Amino acid sequence: MVDRKWIQSIMSSITPKQLFYSLGLSITLFLLIFVFEPIFLLYSVVPIIYGWVSRDKIGSTVVGVVPTFGFLLYGMLILIGTYDADMSRIKMTLVYFGSLAGIGGMGGYFGAKRKKEYLILIIFLSCIWFMIFISGID
Repeated sequence: MVDRKWIQSIMSSITPKQLFYSLGLSITLFLLIFVFEPIFLLYSVVPIIYGWVSRDKIGSTVVGVVPTFGFLLYGMLILIGTYDADMSRIKMTLVYFGSLAGIGGMGGYFGAKRKKEYLILIIFLSCIWFMIFISGID
């Protein structure tokens, strides 16, 4: 049986600042899991859907590559403006965004072929894209 004084001592040790922080953390985790994760997954699927519908191999490849390189340019401008812009960090950023752009472009290209054989490859590429994307979030 839990002692009433023990519960009161635990509850009295929680400050309003800690309670506010835990509430903010709970809301942030909720947004990440239920709102932003489907949006990020949708970002990896857009070139595939565009290629599947339009059958435009070049256009779907561009849709998979160009937005990612836009994020790369934005990230590089921010990284260069910081005090810790060493070459190893810039190389890691180039590899990270380059792999995302390459996988997005391949997904769009294979989606444009619109054959059932490529569907498993497309699903596999989307999963790899999503895992690489999540691994880059600090």
